[in-house]
Amino acid sequence: MMLDLRLPGMHGFDVLERAKTADPDLEVIVITAVHGVETAVESIRRGASMHVVKPFDIEISSATWPAARSPSTGSTWITVA
Repeated sequence: MMLDLRLPGMHGFDVLERAKTADPDLEVIVITAVHGVETAVESIRRGASMHVVKPFDIEISSATWPAARSPSTGSTWITVA
């Protein structure tokens, strides 16, 4: 699942927590324009597999995102410009 943090009516962290409660094995990639280590750490703490800061290069990202589906890779935080 790809998830932005800024959503109408609900914060992305709330959606993330609900999604992970419903399916703990769900891989969630947070994609956001919100910069900062604190936001990235909070994304991972709440269960995201990756935290990607917009804008990003789709070619690089599409090569990186499959790693989020692999349980052996653990959580990852990347910033791609």
